Amino acid sequence: MLNRLSLLAVFCMLISQVTVTSQSSNKIMVGTIVAESGTKVSGIIEVPQEVDQGTIIPVSIINGSKPGPVLSLIAGQHGTEYVPVITLQRLLSAINPGEVSGTIIMVHIANVPSFKERRIYYNPIDGKNLNRQYPGNKNGTVTEKIADIITSQIIDQSDYLLDLHGGEINETILNYACFYYDCPDTKICEQSEFLAHAFGGYYLQPYPYNIVADTTYWDYNDTIKSKYCDLTAVMRGVPAVFVEAGGRGNRDEGSILYMEHGITNVMKSLKMIKGEINIYDPVIYLSPEESVVSQVDGLFYSEVSCGQYVSKDAMLGYTTDYFGKRIEEYRSPITGIVIMAYDTPVVNKDENLFYVSLPRDSIR
Repeated sequence: MLNRLSLLAVFCMLISQVTVTSQSSNKIMVGTIVAESGTKVSGIIEVPQEVDQGTIIPVSIINGSKPGPVLSLIAGQHGTEYVPVITLQRLLSAINPGEVSGTIIMVHIANVPSFKERRIYYNPIDGKNLNRQYPGNKNGTVTEKIADIITSQIIDQSDYLLDLHGGEINETILNYACFYYDCPDTKICEQSEFLAHAFGGYYLQPYPYNIVADTTYWDYNDTIKSKYCDLTAVMRGVPAVFVEAGGRGNRDEGSILYMEHGITNVMKSLKMIKGEINIYDPVIYLSPEESVVSQVDGLFYSEVSCGQYVSKDAMLGYTTDYFGKRIEEYRSPITGIVIMAYDTPVVNKDENLFYVSLPRDSIR
């Protein structure tokens, strides 16, 4: 853990490296939604029906009365991640555009079909995970089209982006912010690190860019497919942070406040709103997570809690068959902290039941 003096030095170093982009405060357009300078506008982006069913994306624009950067906030990519959705509702109500320098674009629910159906991970229309489809395909299925609209209409006119997630109804998850380091574009990684420290909280997860970038591939049109929303932003020159908060399908007030305070602190750090910037300490950096995967279908029983420290090979939980016979046990692959744990009895083969990360006091 870093002491307050060294953490303050790190944050001051990062903020000195960040150039706060100054944009015109003229009108901003996202799809058919237009916000003049000094206004707050909400509307719907239509995703047309073509190869399958269409849908909508609810979006708000808070266009400040003074020049400043464009900060985009993406919520609701998965169907039961409720904390980000509620947080954006609160911020939309609370923020006065007359006090904002720059523009805030809010995607309230990116994946409305999953939200309405209470579906975890996958869109019920085409069975695809939205946060594995970026930058999308305007001629593809509905999930691919949602990703294309968010990429072309929002990511591409952003200066900074926060990709807001949380535990699904079957998960408990630690509140933390994740950022990439060692990007080919050093400046983008430095600014992403700055965003993560500005967002704050007790836990930050630095992720080596080369590990994530290896998940990319090229399609038949030689167009890069980056899969993740935040990775797509970084690869297109937009500093981005991935945030996790909340779980179990609850309106967890503590997690909502964590996310609300984090977004507000980012806005202060980017000089979009006035106010004292909070330097959060102590900070624990988390290594990229090790996953524990079920190899069977059955009823799952956890023996640890999210946030608990465990030793390597410690018993994490087990699965029984439908008659109650224990058929699989799960042990920790490393000594570390449980940052995600399944929290429902039903489990299916190939599902991730636990993520375990090693706490450390530096990025590497």
